[in-house]
Amino acid sequence: DDPPSPAGAGLGWMRRGVRQIGQQLVASPRLLPALATLLIVVLLAIIGSTVWASRNHYLEMAARTSHNLSESLQNQTVHAIGGVDAILAGIADLWSQAPPDRLPEAARLRPLLRAKVMSNEFIREMRVLDAQGREVQSSQILPGPPPAQQDAPYFTIHRQGHNGLFVSGLMHNPVTG
Repeated sequence: DDPPSPAGAGLGWMRRGVRQIGQQLVASPRLLPALATLLIVVLLAIIGSTVWASRNHYLEMAARTSHNLSESLQNQTVHAIGGVDAILAGIADLWSQAPPDRLPEAARLRPLLRAKVMSNEFIREMRVLDAQGREVQSSQILPGPPPAQQDAPYFTIHRQGHNGLFVSGLMHNPVTG
């Protein structure tokens, strides 16, 4: 045995314990694999808990990002609908206030609609329909054959007397996609 030093005098019990464990490991060949297995299990538990905590952190971040994205999309939608509403209200006011003999010609309506579409980043196209759902005018530069509108949800809901805002699903234009 080493002579105890003043600094390590209180650690003698630890040295004896380490020596005992070392002697038991040498004396018992089954103890070393059991301790190695226990060490592996403890390490796997530590790794698992770290991965689980990291997973929870990333799930919380994803939920926060999704919430922020949904708020941003909601704000953009409100802005877009407000812009479209203002454009349509302006055109409707123009037509409602003009005397029938002074209404702009149909040929002047296309450039007006086109200018309104170009001034709003959220609008791709505007169409003016008559009471039967037939296209009267369009903002398209080179309009193709107008698609049937009389059965479209956004047309039939207003024909049935709905006076509020109605937002339909996405529409597919056969010409522009």
